[in-house]
Parts: sequence; structure tokens; C-alpha cells
Amino acid sequence: MLPNTLLVIKTVLAGDDSVSPEEIKVVIDAAMKGAQSDKPKDRILSRKAVAERFGVTTKTIDNWRLKGVLSPLVIPGSTKAIGYRESDVDSLIAGSTVQNAV
Repeated sequence: MLPNTLLVIKTVLAGDDSVSPEEIKVVIDAAMKGAQSDKPKDRILSRKAVAERFGVTTKTIDNWRLKGVLSPLVIPGSTKAIGYRESDVDSLIAGSTVQNAV
């Protein structure tokens, strides 16, 4: 969470007479704690990287996408390039089911 966002929350709560200073501190502490996630971000792998992990061609990865074996994501900063969640690829390698893209 951005520092400015926390400042806005604190300012809005401070202007509300029904919220005590202790309650403001609890809310700000909770917001800051939520902003510090310990969960590592899921990397997005390119078609080529996925193909290399499986030892297949990128055409095979395209076929798996069309069959729903892997769920693609649009790579951030692009409008056409697609990639795949590393956790989905790892799950498929481990024999688990691949989660659908949201």
C-alpha cells in the first residue's frame, strides 16, 4: 500500500468523531501489515520458458492453451504477449491440476 494511501486513510478517520485514536492506530497497523505480504509473487513465464521446462515446442504449448491444459495471462506492459503462471506450470509438472486464470 502506498504511503499516501495510508495518510489518506488516517486523515479521513481522524476527521470522524466516532473513531478513537486507538481505533485509528489499529486500522493503520492492520493496513500496513496487510501491505507487507510474505507471499512471494508468482512469476510469469514466457511460452518459450514453459516449452523448455517441458522439453516441447512452443507450438505444443499453444495447443495445450487451446485445449485448456494451461491458462494464459497477458504479460504486464503488453497487449498481445502471453505468459503462464510459474505455479501453474509447476503444478502441471507435479501432476496437479492447473488453476484457471481469473
